[in-house]
Amino acid sequence: MLEGTREYEYSATVATVLLTNPDYAEIKQLFKDHQLWNDEFIELEKQVRYCALI
Repeated sequence: MLEGTREYEYSATVATVLLTNPDYAEIKQLFKDHQLWNDEFIELEKQVRYCALI
């Protein structure tokens, strides 16, 4: 996920691919189901969404 943030080259491409990938949504839901989706992941996803082209 870090490569989808502003600090990395091609972050917009990485962020877009990541957020539109069905596997990402499934993994995120598994993390939520097991109470592993914490504030750190929430902040990281916000940064990724900022760079995404969607």
